[in-house]
Amino acid sequence: MTTSGATQSDTSPLTPRPRWRPTRHTVAVLAVAYWVYVVNGVLNSELGPSLLSMVGSFRIDLATAGTIFTAQFVGYLCGALGSGVAADRWGYQRVMVLAAALTGAGTAATAFVGTWPAVIALTATAGIGFGVTDSLCNAVVAAQVPGEGGVALNLLHTFFGLGALLGPLLVGLFLATAAGWHAMFVVTGALSFSCVVFIVAARIPPPAHLAAPGGANEAPRAVRSTPRPVSGRVGGGRHLWLLVGLLFLFVGMEQLTGGWSTTYLNRALGARLDVAARSVALYWAAVTVGRLIASALAVRLSNERLLGGSVIMALAALVALATAGAVGPALLALTVVGLSFAPIYPTIMAIAARAYPRRFATLAGLITAAGGLGGAIFPWLGGIVGQTWGLHVTIWLGAGIALTLLILFGVFLRQGAPRDSGV
Repeated sequence: MTTSGATQSDTSPLTPRPRWRPTRHTVAVLAVAYWVYVVNGVLNSELGPSLLSMVGSFRIDLATAGTIFTAQFVGYLCGALGSGVAADRWGYQRVMVLAAALTGAGTAATAFVGTWPAVIALTATAGIGFGVTDSLCNAVVAAQVPGEGGVALNLLHTFFGLGALLGPLLVGLFLATAAGWHAMFVVTGALSFSCVVFIVAARIPPPAHLAAPGGANEAPRAVRSTPRPVSGRVGGGRHLWLLVGLLFLFVGMEQLTGGWSTTYLNRALGARLDVAARSVALYWAAVTVGRLIASALAVRLSNERLLGGSVIMALAALVALATAGAVGPALLALTVVGLSFAPIYPTIMAIAARAYPRRFATLAGLITAAGGLGGAIFPWLGGIVGQTWGLHVTIWLGAGIALTLLILFGVFLRQGAPRDSGV
């Protein structure tokens, strides 16, 4: 959005935007949101590398151990779905403080319990807080920089990638000591509690309709009314559900590719297990670098062009990955997949924030939850497909999702610009 209120799509995507100068408070709020996302990245990536040690500690089989991922997802889904409604009523700061404390308590306490059901309960509890902060950080960042959403949100998700890379490295360090996975969970809990301190210190402003009239955060009269629920009858309702569908498909595609790439490289292409395992780090490194590149591109390209180009590139890279006959070309294709995936999630969020600024807190929760649901369904389907027809077909499933995503995005563009009439 320009200073005159025009959206990106109203100007040439190559036209330089007026220089934006953030206040100190804005910088502080953004820094806190970025730190929360680093911690969320660590939290998201610590379970997998810790799992085998937990299996030994609790003397459980792998099928039982896998329930920890289900518990985290169920908690995450509940937290994401409720986050926007709660923030619209009580403000970002109160809800995020409670959520970060819940995550910290649930994660740290896991290190001290002696039964697997207690681990599952605490993981679900931490997952609730994880879902809340994962959703609301998008809304907070979009509210702070409404004219630079594509840049700021791509940077936000870059920090998540940094955390996702850091998590397995920390787990490896702790597993080499007597403290093991227990120490990792205590450290992650402490990191979550640091988020509580920083959120309080930053004084995150509330959504516009809760801002006190006459105060520093006062919003225009037309924006201060309480938003209607996103499921209400609104002019842009069709666009809204298309955005939900885009996130559902993308996260499913992302998790399917990241989850099955190691097995695909090892069993279908004959890569050594250590090489195949490192491919996950390569993939996430490409995603992180890609988001830095996307942050620069978002300054000059419209969100729609950036998203469309990324989906087309993802489709081509997944086809290359599915047809690769050797490990080298497959690793190159997987790197391009990570680079192309990088801008998609934050750019969809930026489009949603621009289209529905007065309801974005609630909408962010809804589409984050939809993404989580896609991330649970499609990797599971990928396993069934791989077991039945082979792992090449699992990767082709990812390419099929990318094609569906491209078609759905085309439908979204043909609908025209949505109008946030839900207040």
